[in-house]
Amino acid sequence: MDLDRRLREGPLRVTSLWSPERTEKLPQQILARRRRHALIRGAAAVSATAALAAGVWLWSPSESESRGTGPLASASVSPQLPQKKQEFSLTDGSRVSLLEASSRVEVREQTPVLVRTQLSAGSARFDVRHDDSRVFEVESGDVKVRVLGTAFSLVRQGELTLVSVERGAVRVQWTGGEAFLSAGQAGSYPPAALPRASAEPLREQGAGVAEEASGWRKLAGRGAYGEAFKLLGGTTGKAVRDEPSDLMLAADVARNSRHPAEAIRYLSRVADGFPGDKRAALAAFTLGRVLLEDLGQPARAADAFKRAQQLAPRGPLASDALAREVDAAHRAGQPDRARLLAARYLELYPSGPQAQRLRKL
Repeated sequence: MDLDRRLREGPLRVTSLWSPERTEKLPQQILARRRRHALIRGAAAVSATAALAAGVWLWSPSESESRGTGPLASASVSPQLPQKKQEFSLTDGSRVSLLEASSRVEVREQTPVLVRTQLSAGSARFDVRHDDSRVFEVESGDVKVRVLGTAFSLVRQGELTLVSVERGAVRVQWTGGEAFLSAGQAGSYPPAALPRASAEPLREQGAGVAEEASGWRKLAGRGAYGEAFKLLGGTTGKAVRDEPSDLMLAADVARNSRHPAEAIRYLSRVADGFPGDKRAALAAFTLGRVLLEDLGQPARAADAFKRAQQLAPRGPLASDALAREVDAAHRAGQPDRARLLAARYLELYPSGPQAQRLRKL
């Protein structure tokens, strides 16, 4: 009597969970299971290959944090960011910091000669590793920023993009124009165009004034700031509308044509007259730079940098504005204020780009 029969007929009446028939089917079941697993792995590999072939990398901090990896190969995942700043690295060694919960940066192309990214929402800081053989591009709507190696921040505001350069230089391009920004400079692009609604009041002032008003904007859009300032000055200020876009453009014309004193009133008007506008902090920051670097008025510059922080305490310019307030206070003969501000910077930004320098104060 075999073991299976003894177990069934014995006193314990044990029923075997196995049988000779099931034993014969075992190899076939194992083979079928292995085939299913192979199909699943193959489908996953095809999906990953398709995502890579599409050339789109969308960084999702929640995914990369859970796996401890870099960018996620996906074209549809919308990142859900925690409150703290998120960072990730690219293959060329450059780093991208997302500065808002709504920020969205996509990596479109990564080759030895070109890295192409896109800021589709929010704001971000790009710390680009210098490489003469490689071009790094960031697209933001109609604006394209091109660099070899630098650190800069972008803020996407609908059709406008605010560009602020911390280190190096960048080339900003848009349809019909371009501009070059170096360390410490900032601007809003593309420059504002003349809305149709404003044409009627200008007609009442005469065709000549209307032509000049339209002309200085077109010249500014092409980067011909000297010629634009001549037209702007010829209209005795009547061509500049009292709204942030036009005021910022007029300030750019004055600054870039070497008339910094004329830029003061435009920048002050935006910072003080439109505190709820996102460009107000940029206006105050630029005002501080003009007062400090071009006009030699460090005390007023320190107050302007303070104003920039008050207008956007968590904006991309906040840390740089605080560091510049330290410098302006020091140059204005206010050492106690400078030391207190330096200590505040080190407390808020212990790993910030100016931390090492400010520790020496």
